[in-house]
Amino acid sequence: MEPTEVKNKAEVDRKCPSCGGVMVFDPKSGGMKCPYCDYEEAIEHDDDFEAEELDLNSAKDTMVTDWGVKTKVIKCSSCGAETVYDANTISGECPYCGSKQVMEAGDVKIMAPGALIPFKVSMEEAKDKFKDWIKGKFFCPSDAKRKAHADEMNGIYVPYWTYDADTNSGYTGEYGVDRKVKDKDGNEKTVTDWHQTTGVIRHFFDDELVPASSKQNTSLLRLIEPFKTKEAVEYKSEYLAGFAAERYTVELQDGWKSAQKSIKEQIEQMAREDIMHRHTDADHTRNVMVNTRFRNVTYKYIMAPVWISSFSYQNKVYNFMVNAQTGKISGSTPVSKLKVFLTIVAVIAVIAILYMLLTK
Repeated sequence: MEPTEVKNKAEVDRKCPSCGGVMVFDPKSGGMKCPYCDYEEAIEHDDDFEAEELDLNSAKDTMVTDWGVKTKVIKCSSCGAETVYDANTISGECPYCGSKQVMEAGDVKIMAPGALIPFKVSMEEAKDKFKDWIKGKFFCPSDAKRKAHADEMNGIYVPYWTYDADTNSGYTGEYGVDRKVKDKDGNEKTVTDWHQTTGVIRHFFDDELVPASSKQNTSLLRLIEPFKTKEAVEYKSEYLAGFAAERYTVELQDGWKSAQKSIKEQIEQMAREDIMHRHTDADHTRNVMVNTRFRNVTYKYIMAPVWISSFSYQNKVYNFMVNAQTGKISGSTPVSKLKVFLTIVAVIAVIAILYMLLTK
C-alpha cells in the first residue's frame, strides 16, 4: 500500500521565545514546555474534533502523508525498526533495542496519522508505576524487587489501525440441558440432553484496535490495552516534539484480516451468550458455527502513546511497557524457583488437610 504524496504544511517553530531552547510536549500540562526555563505554551485544539472514518474500499485514494513538519525515518540495522522523527531531532540510538546501528532511511513517503492520543503519563510517573508494579509480583525474587530500576525510558507513539463495521451474523449450535439419573446400582449421575438451535446477531463494532507494528512485542502491547480512542485529538506535530513515532509495518488490509478474526471470535461468544439467554434451561453450549457479513467498513490510522523500557537482573534483560494514557503496565519479570516450590507445597498441604477433614 503506497501512500500518495502531498505537500507539507509550514514547519512549526518549536523554539522557546524566552530562552531559545527547543520546546517539547509536556504530558502533565498537555502543552508545549521548555525543559530549560520551564516556559509553557498551550496547543490549540478543537474540542469537537472527531477523527474521520475512511472507507476501507477506497483506502489508496484517501491516504495522506502530511505530518505538519518535515520528518525523517530512522532505520535500525539491528532489529529493523523504522521510527519517524522530526527532521531536526538527532537520534543515534534505536528506541526499541538500544542499538547504535541506526541510519536515516532517506526520502520516504509515510502515511500521516488521522488522529493521535497524547501522552498523559510522564516519564517520572511511568517509573513510579514500574516500581509499584514489580513490588506486586509475588513470584519475583525479593532481591530483584529491591534492585530493579528502569533503564532509560523511551516515549514512543505506536501505530494502530482502528476499524468500524456493521455485522450481521447467522449462527447454528447446540445447547445442553442437564438432568440427574440413577444407574442400576442406585448411583446418581448427570446426563446432558442436547438440542439444536439457530439465531441471528447484529452488532456494530466501533474502533476495533489492531497494532500496526510488527516490531513491538504484541503480547505485551495487548496487555496494556485498551486505549481510549474517543480521547484522540487532531494530529498536530507539536504532540510529537520530544517523542518518536513508529512507522506502521502492518499493512491496512492485513490489519483488517486481524480485526475480522477478533470480531468473529467476539461474535461467537455473543452467540453462546444469546443461546444461554434465550434458552433459560440451558447449562452448556457446543458446536456453535457463525457466518458473518460485514458492511460499511471504515478505518482510521492513529498513534497511541507508550513508554518502553527494560531492567536487568542477573545478566538477563526484562522488557516492560507502560500505557502512557492510562498508566497500565505489562512486562516480564524473573521468577523465584524457591517461591514457586513453597507455594506448591503449601497448596498440596492445604488440599491434604481438607481431604482428611472431609473423610473423617
